[in-house]
Amino acid sequence: MPQRTLGWYKQKFRGASFSESKAWPVSELLFKAQALPVERIPLAELIHNLRTMETDEVIGSPEFVRRAMKADCRYPILCLQKRGRRLIVMDGLHRLWKSHHLNREFISARVLNYKDLG
Repeated sequence: MPQRTLGWYKQKFRGASFSESKAWPVSELLFKAQALPVERIPLAELIHNLRTMETDEVIGSPEFVRRAMKADCRYPILCLQKRGRRLIVMDGLHRLWKSHHLNREFISARVLNYKDLG
C-alpha cells in the first residue's frame, strides 16, 4: 500500500449510513486495514457514496473528474462497515467514481469494522 500524507480525513456520516460525525487520520485507517483481506465489492453497494458523501470537492466537477481519471484503481479503496448499515468509503472516492464511470461492476476494497476503530 502506498505511503500517504493526507493529514486529517474528515467524513460526516448522514442519512441511512451514520448519524454521528467522526474524524480519523487516513494513516491510522490505512494502518488498521493493511492486514485485512482485499475483497471484491459490487459497485452497486457503494454508489450511494457518490450521492451522499460530504467532501471538500464537488463530486462531478471538472477538478474532481480530472483527479478521478488520474486515480490508480489498482489500489483497493477503504470502506467502513457499521452493523446493519451501508458501506462508507473512507479513502478512495475518486477510484470509486472512476470505476463507476468506466462501467465496472466491482471494485477492490478493504473493509474496516466500525467497532474496531475504538
